[in-house]
Amino acid sequence: MDKYSIVKAVIDRADPDGLLEIGAPSDEYDSESKEIADKISGNDSVENIAVTAAKIFSRTFNAAFSPDRFMEAAAEILREFERKGECQ
Repeated sequence: MDKYSIVKAVIDRADPDGLLEIGAPSDEYDSESKEIADKISGNDSVENIAVTAAKIFSRTFNAAFSPDRFMEAAAEILREFERKGECQ
C-alpha cells in the first residue's frame, strides 16, 4: 500500500467535513489526501501531519480547520506508515 492509499483511507474514515457521511462521492477528499501524502513522511511527527492536513483542508474548503481535528487521523497515518514500511 502506498502513502496516498494509506492517507486516503484514514482521511475518508475521519471524514473531516462530514461530507461522506451525508452521501458525497467516495473521491470527495482525494485531492486533499494526495496533497497530504505528497507533503508528509513516516519521519514526521503526529503534530506536523495534523498541521499539514489542517492547512490543506482550511485552504481547499475555505474554512478554519484546527490541527486538533486531525490528531487522531495523523496518529493513525503514522501507525499505518510504520506497519507498511512507508517511512520516506
